[in-house]
Amino acid sequence: MPTAAEILKMSAEQATILFPGDEREIKKRFHRLAMTWHPDRSSDPKSGDVLQKLIELKEVALRGCLKVVRHEVLLKTDEDKTFRLNFLKENLTEAGRILIGTNTVTFIHRPDLGDIGRAEKERVENLKFANDMMRKQMRTLLPCTIKSSALKDGGHFTVMERPAGSVFLKDLIEYHGGQMPVRHVAWIVSGLMNIACYLEWAGLVHGAISPEALTIQPEKHSVHLLGGWGFVTKIGERPIALPGRTTEVYPKIAVKGQAATPEIDASLIRNVALDCLGKSHGGQLLTEGTVPKPFANWISLPPASRAVADYEAWMTALVESFGPRRFEKMSCTSAKIYGV
Repeated sequence: MPTAAEILKMSAEQATILFPGDEREIKKRFHRLAMTWHPDRSSDPKSGDVLQKLIELKEVALRGCLKVVRHEVLLKTDEDKTFRLNFLKENLTEAGRILIGTNTVTFIHRPDLGDIGRAEKERVENLKFANDMMRKQMRTLLPCTIKSSALKDGGHFTVMERPAGSVFLKDLIEYHGGQMPVRHVAWIVSGLMNIACYLEWAGLVHGAISPEALTIQPEKHSVHLLGGWGFVTKIGERPIALPGRTTEVYPKIAVKGQAATPEIDASLIRNVALDCLGKSHGGQLLTEGTVPKPFANWISLPPASRAVADYEAWMTALVESFGPRRFEKMSCTSAKIYGV
């Protein structure tokens, strides 16, 4: 295992010495080193600098072995039409597949969830707004459907616009070795709380907020809730279906007759924050002291029953944790993850 001094002295030309092999081997090696040198795990005073250097060297090594690979898939609709899709990366989810293209994102629901896929387009197109100003503000955070169709095998696909420069949060967490810097997690939570307040105003519970459903624009600090809209339920109604992740995070919803409430989305947002921080439960944050205490308390304690009250509690915790708000630059870009 190289020392901190050895890693910090390495030049770009030496990246392949530390990260030899193909893409898979490079990422596996980086994950091991990132877990060792992350400031939350290492007592070395230079661990933060070492982690940043590891990220830079990993990117150099990846550029040396990777070319932009474009994939293609043919989808057969229930009308016997063939739809051709080009994409850069595929993510697998509980509900099916996500194909990430240059300008689009395609959600493909497996046959037994075809009804969820069909509901997705309807829910997105029927989102309401108080006025044109709200529509303009919120539309940048919500999906825009390009095409939606049933598949011959009983599944369903929906093509949506991919916000320029955006990265799926799942891929962003992986890029950071499974543990993102806490200040970046904070602004992601802020974006999600804005969306939660809108959903409550609209009388809806999303019910499927997760790293697989979210894209992030690192350069603009914006958060977009693209996926999972087929699971949306009106507040006060019993959900027809929910992802397994949701019932694990909010087990109360599994009780017969339990209706959807904004607490579901608030709980899922906290769970997303834990995913970003590489933790499985809030208790770890309280005992390890790896994040400011007000932030740890907000994640660990039950959410308020109303999204607006929860947002106010979050803003208080945010200021107490980090002081006045300031823009925290993120080194990652869409090109570093998807190649274009």
